[in-house]
Amino acid sequence: MKMKTDAEFIAQKDYENHCNTWANKSTPIAIWDALVMAVSWLRWYMSVRKNFRSRYRTKIFVFSPKWKGLRCIVSFSYEENYPQLILSPGWGALYITLPIKGYPDDYGIEGPQYGFYYHEASLWFFWGIKPFVLHLPYEYDWVRTSLLLKDQNSWDHETKTHRDRRFWDESTWQGIRFEQTFPYTYTLESGEQQQTTATVTVKEWEWRMRWLRWTRWGAKVRRSIDVRFADELGERSGSYKGGVTGCSYDIQPGETPEQTLRRMETERKFT
Repeated sequence: MKMKTDAEFIAQKDYENHCNTWANKSTPIAIWDALVMAVSWLRWYMSVRKNFRSRYRTKIFVFSPKWKGLRCIVSFSYEENYPQLILSPGWGALYITLPIKGYPDDYGIEGPQYGFYYHEASLWFFWGIKPFVLHLPYEYDWVRTSLLLKDQNSWDHETKTHRDRRFWDESTWQGIRFEQTFPYTYTLESGEQQQTTATVTVKEWEWRMRWLRWTRWGAKVRRSIDVRFADELGERSGSYKGGVTGCSYDIQPGETPEQTLRRMETERKFT
């Protein structure tokens, strides 16, 4: 049996130590090394993305490296001399100029399209101008808008089967809906403070999946305060563009309308 030299023995031990480095490290050190590696990969990705062009153009086609959604469609445009075939598997879109000159004379600004694309849980099919839309089962559809009443426990609802323009008429709800006025302070970037009052009402919206409207399983509910300020606020107040006189802000679980207003007071900036 051939005996190893000291140099070979040391080289082998170094290799074994290198292979077992991760296993021999304590958990905190291993986690730290993983974070360092993740940061290195993120920095590399950001440097590549910074130098990544938004489009690659040739005489025949244009490639856009962005999320476009699934689509395969031929599009005519009055601004272009030739129609385009647009292909995208989801990420990245290829725009191919077709050798068919001329724009149909019987169309206006909106040219005809032929093909299909996927958009927001729906499939849109085109053969001309007017599309046929196939709503998929998991597409969310509006169900109701609700307004909190004065007792802070009851709601009045607008639904698809019960729609009334008076629901959006401010005068209809005087003395009926929940409405409170609070002092409000907004701090400009210069440090100057603007003092005004904010009148708060509460609304709630609900969306359900189209094929599961009969149940609240998977429903999305958003509750927010609607705020009207007595004076203009923000960096543009007093200018010809005007400041902010109203906005809305989402209510987090467990919050009262006033607590949401105070959180907005510290978080929201009006530029």
